[in-house]
Amino acid sequence: MATTNKLNFFRFFFISILGVLLHFTYEWSNDNPAVGLFSAVNESTWEHLKLIFFPMLLLTMIEFLWAHIKDKPLPEHYLPARTVGILSGMAFIVVGFYTLNGVLGRNYEFLNIALYFAGVMYGIEG
Repeated sequence: MATTNKLNFFRFFFISILGVLLHFTYEWSNDNPAVGLFSAVNESTWEHLKLIFFPMLLLTMIEFLWAHIKDKPLPEHYLPARTVGILSGMAFIVVGFYTLNGVLGRNYEFLNIALYFAGVMYGIEG
């Protein structure tokens, strides 16, 4: 159990840091269209879903390759579970964003940031 908690903490940290960096990489690249494929190009909800999707996808690929290289078996339904986790984290962000905006009547940046981190947590644990 402690190993799972450490692994999930690493996953949360990896996805969160990479997602935050991807928020700025498009601007840092002088609006390079290739970078815009996986970075947030504007402040739309769709663009911000890239910030959770691509880090989680990359981590899934790294874990899959690492297990293959180390010849360690992954759980039986690893890829379907990771797919559901990625989609769940994204759905959590979308539903949470529009629910909060509907209830509060306006957009608060600190809530959007908190919602991102909660979506990452939900995607990992969900």
